[in-house]
Amino acid sequence: RLEPRASERADFLPRSGQTSMPVRLATRAWTRHAVFARRLVPCTLGSRRRPWASCSRVDDRVGTSAELIFCFLVRGSDAPGAWPKSSKGAQHHRANRHDALARSLMTVLGRGPERQGVGFAGASAVLLFEGGRRLPSAHWWLLGPEFLEFPRPPNEYQVLRRLRQVAEGEPVRGASLVLQEETTLEATTSQFLRSFGDPAGSLLVLLDEGHAGLPVSGDFRLRQMAAPAALDVRRVLCVLGCPFAVPAAREAALDEGARRAGWGTLRLALGRDGELTSKVAARLLAWHRCGLLLPTLGGLDAEARGLAEWRPPEELICSDAQASSWLWPCPAPFGQDLDGILVHFVVPVCAPLQACTPDPEHEQAFAFAEAARCCVAALWRASGAYRRCRVSLAFDCGAVVTLFWRFARGLAAAEFEVLSALQQAARQALEERAHEAPAPQRFHRVRKALVQWALSDGTRPALPYTPEGTVELKVEWAFAPLPPPGGPSGLEGGAAKIPCSELAAVLAEGTSDVILVHFPRQVGLAEDAGTGARTAADTAGPRDGGLPWAFRAGHEIRTAVRGVLPGDRYAAICLLQSGLLAGRGNGRALLGQVLAPANRRGDECELTDADALEKK
Repeated sequence: RLEPRASERADFLPRSGQTSMPVRLATRAWTRHAVFARRLVPCTLGSRRRPWASCSRVDDRVGTSAELIFCFLVRGSDAPGAWPKSSKGAQHHRANRHDALARSLMTVLGRGPERQGVGFAGASAVLLFEGGRRLPSAHWWLLGPEFLEFPRPPNEYQVLRRLRQVAEGEPVRGASLVLQEETTLEATTSQFLRSFGDPAGSLLVLLDEGHAGLPVSGDFRLRQMAAPAALDVRRVLCVLGCPFAVPAAREAALDEGARRAGWGTLRLALGRDGELTSKVAARLLAWHRCGLLLPTLGGLDAEARGLAEWRPPEELICSDAQASSWLWPCPAPFGQDLDGILVHFVVPVCAPLQACTPDPEHEQAFAFAEAARCCVAALWRASGAYRRCRVSLAFDCGAVVTLFWRFARGLAAAEFEVLSALQQAARQALEERAHEAPAPQRFHRVRKALVQWALSDGTRPALPYTPEGTVELKVEWAFAPLPPPGGPSGLEGGAAKIPCSELAAVLAEGTSDVILVHFPRQVGLAEDAGTGARTAADTAGPRDGGLPWAFRAGHEIRTAVRGVLPGDRYAAICLLQSGLLAGRGNGRALLGQVLAPANRRGDECELTDADALEKK
């Protein structure tokens, strides 16, 4: 209850000959005290206290059963005004780079209709806002997998709009607000981590490119025995800055809070160069779904305590390989990445090019949003762009839009920016095509993009690659978790574990110059009403499922990617990008862990469910 001072209370009393107190003076005094007291109330951010927020144990909340939890340190405040209120407002709410937060949440929590019923390990997200100059934040947002359940895969605006609902205090399924009674980051971190219960087997991982790398091969063994170390890790909380790196002072505060709560702390990096937050989260989540993250972190924690030691693979023990040969592969920095294999991603888009629009409320906005995210995954990096990566968007109308690394220079990774540039390129290409004779070899280079067209009779455009120097890597979705490739530690093996010997020869000998990574059309799980069996069903995309060009590569390899949900092309691009662009021993080791045979028996190819349905 707000009470005015005694001097101001005297002004409120009616004077002699006055029947009521001065309304203007009373309003000013009460307003001044209300604003002052509102700033002193902790965890309210100048708004009313959320009725749906409680201070119970975290075990009673959403998203606490996940083994992997991502904590995003978000720049800015969580006030309702920090989030877009309409689709037009989403175009102007990028001062705090909330597009990076939306992409990260879609990577960690996003589940499309084609991913329902799949027994993959899930993850949760925690948002901790740094706060502005006037509204510091002291509470944590806990988001579970149900937070982004939409009939179709969401776009950035839908994610930010739902976050605004949470900021306004509306009850949202899958969201919980963890109020904190402390004020310092060390105290709030300790209070939040203690609310999980028993700290045994819990780790806090601070991620930054300046820390030690994450091993992708080798083995952890106990010091007192030769057997591999089987270390139990039940829960991991990975801290990432969004969109900027976590400052050293905040890392120290989080470390101190974890120490008070009894949690272990590790400092790791996925490569020596900076990377987008959403791409780091996608790689870590895929590595966890492969069954490799928790054993590796348990071994690193035991090594830090002096209980275990790491041993490199046998093929590296007798060689003079550097330490980077067994750590997470990282492409060369921008400006030094001109030499090596060219990786060309081919992504089908379930919409015509003429309908390309940045409007998030369009009926086909989900298809264009996924295309924009694939472009970001293939071309963008924290500093510069990937020069040895290209991405081609194959639209339903027969048009193929190829984007190069220059497309990403000077362009924000926001969905609206990417789709606006694509829309401008499409309009210019359509105008040029209307005044020229149709030809499959004719292309339009507009807006740093290459636009090609197929003729009405089915004639496809050409691709300027030599078949002998090109390998087509056909990715096929796995509708069930694939078994981990390694042993007890999960990190055994190297290039010999790659399921396709042709790809191993390409990476080891350099016989080819281009790798075409071809993703299949969008598929879903269709349930038989009689038997209840679930099979793959074709929903959209090219009828033959082949390349959109009149081109056939010299080598064709079919493979599945471990740890990637069906239809999640963003995560697949991020994971394959690390292994293919590195091209060294650690790159081959990573591919050996994540690539799996695609419905094969020995060396004989077997039709996938989608191909079988198509032939039938």
